[in-house]
Amino acid sequence: MKNKPEVSIIIVNYNGKYLLRNCLSSIRNVNYPKEKYEIVVVDNNSTDTSLDFITLNFPEVRIVESDKNLGFAGGCNLGVKNALGEYVVLLNTDTKVDKNWLTYLVKRIKSDKKIAAVNSKAYLYYPFVELSINSDIYLRSEFSDGVNFHSVGVLLENIVLNNKELQNLLRYRSGFYETEPGSIQARWTKGKSTVLIPIDSDKENNIVTLTIRSEKYQSNLKTRISINLGEKKLLEDKLESYQVNQYRLNLDNVVSEKDYLFEVQNAGLAVFKSGHGRDRGAVVKGYHQFYEIDNQFYNQPCEITAFSGVSVILRKDIYKKLGGFDELYFMYYEDLDLSLRFKKMGYKIFFEPKSVIYHIHAGSSEEWSTFFNYHVEKNYLATLVKHFPLPQILAEVIKYGFMIIISLLKMFKWRFREHWELYEVWKDKFEYRRKVVVWFFIHLFSFMVKRYKLQNEQKIKNKDLAKQMY
Repeated sequence: MKNKPEVSIIIVNYNGKYLLRNCLSSIRNVNYPKEKYEIVVVDNNSTDTSLDFITLNFPEVRIVESDKNLGFAGGCNLGVKNALGEYVVLLNTDTKVDKNWLTYLVKRIKSDKKIAAVNSKAYLYYPFVELSINSDIYLRSEFSDGVNFHSVGVLLENIVLNNKELQNLLRYRSGFYETEPGSIQARWTKGKSTVLIPIDSDKENNIVTLTIRSEKYQSNLKTRISINLGEKKLLEDKLESYQVNQYRLNLDNVVSEKDYLFEVQNAGLAVFKSGHGRDRGAVVKGYHQFYEIDNQFYNQPCEITAFSGVSVILRKDIYKKLGGFDELYFMYYEDLDLSLRFKKMGYKIFFEPKSVIYHIHAGSSEEWSTFFNYHVEKNYLATLVKHFPLPQILAEVIKYGFMIIISLLKMFKWRFREHWELYEVWKDKFEYRRKVVVWFFIHLFSFMVKRYKLQNEQKIKNKDLAKQMY
């Protein structure tokens, strides 16, 4: 390469052939001079035909091969080591970039030499449209034996999408009561309710089926209903007392891009004083994670506490100076750890909303799997040791010990009751948590050394950094 590129785009791949076409094709279409950037794919010893696919279809891509799976942390470090650009961009394989994505990343990081990293705005890959179900309302006491003054509309059974891959993304957004007991999942509306329907814009026949039932009213009144898309009325009907109707809507015939709503899957990372991190945009309820619909809050560039490795531009010299990602992490929390090191050395991290990508979240790893839980929990403990107060570390380690004991007791409980499904669940939890503890104590001394080295070099006090946390 005669002239060094300004930016090196680094993509770590492990058996991701099925994701690469979408990702690499979108990079080809960015509005940025071709001679000013290079694409480097670090292959973590894939066993699929990723490398042949890249060589045949994207000859401009430079491939760096590893003879073993280094994880995301090690893969990125290997990519940066081989990068020619002044800046490096880390990008996940399960993404598609907007044509102006790179332009705005470079513009933002060049605006201030103290900015070490700039995070893109990551939308969930599939857009949504909002349907509203409107109906007459009645007091529930009109058709039940009890005295109940709740105003209800109609009973909506679980909505069914013809695209089964998107079914779990569907969201009952507002205007519903709790799910009714019974073999059929159904919920009463409050007269006006809204649902978010995911759309695969790359395919035709985005069909949604709604099953709606009215209640048996003593007065035999008819219930007027309508289904709207924004201000557009898709259908209207009248239901007789205790009538069930099914409505099948082909959204391709009525939806345009201006109707799309995007969920913000990531706008950088929020860091909590507990040591945990979370995507800015995420709303977590138990083991279910949802995201906020894009709004004005996420349209403002701002300084953030930590970046996410899904799409971020970094100053290569600072990245290398601070040692890059800690390879003991393998994957998860490595971006939060490096962000805290950036911050402690006095560098800034920014969020740039005009740099947009579309992310198939967990497309390259399964969220809440044993693999996911093992790495998240071990790396959380490692991050505590490297960055947080000693009393907090001790308390969390003791708490984790109790979690292992509870896992073991529940495993035995369900074993003796011969409830084999729950036995396997708790056996799995006990096994990976036991491995976390073994890993943690093997590497504890190494993390303590890194902790004290950072304390001797850092320019920003921990108490000042804590003010940026939740």
